[in-house]
Amino acid sequence: MAFDLHLKDASEKIESQEEYFLVMASKQPQLYPELSALWHHFHGSPKITPAVANTIVHELIGLLSANKADRALTKLIVRLLPLFSQAYLTQESIQCSSD
Repeated sequence: MAFDLHLKDASEKIESQEEYFLVMASKQPQLYPELSALWHHFHGSPKITPAVANTIVHELIGLLSANKADRALTKLIVRLLPLFSQAYLTQESIQCSSD
C-alpha cells in the first residue's frame, strides 16, 4: 500500500516497504511527535499543515542522525525532506492519501 503526499506543484510517495521509518519514529513519540502522529493517522488521509511540515523536517533530520548506518533510511529521508520543506516555505498544506 502506498502513501501519497501531494503539494500544489510537487508530490512524493511512501511505498509499503518504506513505512518502517514511521514505525521507528512511533516507538519514540517524545522525540518524533509529528511523525508518530502521522503514523497513527496514516490510513485516514491526513492533511499536514505548513507548521507541522516544518516540525517533520526537523524530526526527519533527527531520525537520520540517529540511524546514520541505515542507507535505505538515508535515501528515503533525503528524498522526502524537500517536499516537507517546500510545504513550510510556501505555506501550503500537504494532502495525504493511502490506497
